[in-house]
Amino acid sequence: MKMLMTLFLFLIGSQTSVTQTPAPTSADIVLLVDSSNSLGNKAFPSMKSFISKMIGHLTATPNQYRIALAQYSDDLHVEFLLDTYKAKNPMLNYVKKNVVFKGGSVKTGNALREVHKTFFKGPASGRDKERILVVLTSGASEDAVVEPAKILKSDGVKIIAMGIQDVSPEELQSMATPQFSYKFRTVRDLSMSSQNLTKIIEDVIQTDINGIIPTDITVPEREVCKSDSVADIVFIVDEGVSKPKAEDIKKFLQDTVSFLDVRKNCTKIGLVTYSSESHVLSLLSEETNKTTILQKIQDFSPREGKANTGAAIKVTRQRVFSGSRKAQGIEQIAILITHRPSEDNVSEAAHDLRRTGVTVFTIGIENADYTQLTQIASYPRQQYVTKLTAFSDLPKKARTLQKKLLNQIQDKLYVQSERKELLKAGCVDTEEADIYVLIDGSTSISPAPFGDIKTFLKEVIKMFNIGPNKVRFGAVQFSHHKRLEFELDEYSNTNDLERAIDNIRQIYGDTHIGEALTFMQPLFKRAREQRAGRVPCYLIVLTDGESHDSVKEPAERLRNEKVNIYAIGIKGANEAQLHEIAGSKSRTFFVQEFDSLKNIKNEIVQKICSKEGKGKF
Repeated sequence: MKMLMTLFLFLIGSQTSVTQTPAPTSADIVLLVDSSNSLGNKAFPSMKSFISKMIGHLTATPNQYRIALAQYSDDLHVEFLLDTYKAKNPMLNYVKKNVVFKGGSVKTGNALREVHKTFFKGPASGRDKERILVVLTSGASEDAVVEPAKILKSDGVKIIAMGIQDVSPEELQSMATPQFSYKFRTVRDLSMSSQNLTKIIEDVIQTDINGIIPTDITVPEREVCKSDSVADIVFIVDEGVSKPKAEDIKKFLQDTVSFLDVRKNCTKIGLVTYSSESHVLSLLSEETNKTTILQKIQDFSPREGKANTGAAIKVTRQRVFSGSRKAQGIEQIAILITHRPSEDNVSEAAHDLRRTGVTVFTIGIENADYTQLTQIASYPRQQYVTKLTAFSDLPKKARTLQKKLLNQIQDKLYVQSERKELLKAGCVDTEEADIYVLIDGSTSISPAPFGDIKTFLKEVIKMFNIGPNKVRFGAVQFSHHKRLEFELDEYSNTNDLERAIDNIRQIYGDTHIGEALTFMQPLFKRAREQRAGRVPCYLIVLTDGESHDSVKEPAERLRNEKVNIYAIGIKGANEAQLHEIAGSKSRTFFVQEFDSLKNIKNEIVQKICSKEGKGKF
């Protein structure tokens, strides 16, 4: 609710007690971005993403704004001047390739002085362009900001001050044109508001600074969580142990929970124990504090019975994660601790849990089945699966798990969505391409995993600029049959492509990849003829099994015709055949479960968008 209120004030805050004047047709906008140690290297990709989003929004109307970019910490670092770029794509490409983290202390006052000398020297009288400075800062300045901000404003520069993390609302207000200061908890929160910046720019342009009645603005801050640890975490614990081993489990759980910032708006903890039956000890929907959770862990006692791990995972999904904060974008994490093989099926239950967006860690001790641990855990297994020899090793691993949890939470908070936006911006370079996907529809793939394939494809196409003269997508499904689902020139926008993918119906049958690759040759020939052979061609092959026919020769024929092939194997796919299809290990991918396809999507798209994916066949 506080976040919504902050965004609400972000939208309306510039419209109170100000005098509106007709907006000029253009403005000079300087983006001044904190690149200090206060922000940190880990959060910097998110800041870059926000910069790209701002540029994208501000350049939607050509020639309306000139934009400059500078970073600061101890000193000012000018990235590009107001007259350097006149179009969006060159700016976005510059940000992607050249803007790097600087580090250092937060000296916002010095940065304001240097910005004044570099971009805004002299009064604005007689100009038809408004002059606007957008300051993005993450920490309390080590030098004074009031006087340099006052000098800028006296020369007609209007300042929008936006802060995250440790900067105070008062410092932001002291810099900003009255009613144009905004405080957010994290870069992610800031990024959520990027689409509103154009409106804020318009409002500040229309503001008559001579007619402003200064007013105090209170921008409510969200509760600050230790290390930004905002997550829903559920422990699933096998209780069929001896008392001494139960003490090791309790010590591990107590150390881990004590490390986390367990509060209503920070980390929430769920707890499930199981043997023959499952017992829910703590729900995510409950207002449970750290003391209460630690007491429940202290009360944990062994219980004899079978190891029905699959049933416990199902109960966790249905009863515990059903009360989570997933809809708010909060990271969802499950941690399974067991010491023996499960006596029921774990694969389907774990698949259903991961499909809801839960990241699963597994910790296996003593006789736990490693194959089952990998079936349950998220991808990649080296990151999410831990195997220990003895229970006495468990408490020693608490610190390692804490680091993994924090990395997972911060990756979700700062990196994942921003990485997608940066990657999408990077794919602007891939202005033209013809991409076919070759989909395994054989009987070994059940309906739900086939749905995962379609979801994967829809996510991939969203990363490209779809159009008849831009990036085109086509799809073919195969088993021992081949079916052309749609050609490259059939759908010319993302929405139509998504609907076409939704309408794909599985054909079933045996796996004949070689025949399917041969089937692709005339399709790519037609594609080359349509665009005079000047557009790069790609084929993405998805399969879960070993081909009953040879793949090497038809794959080589395609590559000789300059088709760049990526091979993705799931579960029972033959890795040697995948290498033969792709022609290179670097273009081969393998995941244990269909729902793990989403984890390799960005990597594949990045390869296609990069120089590595162009022209090397």
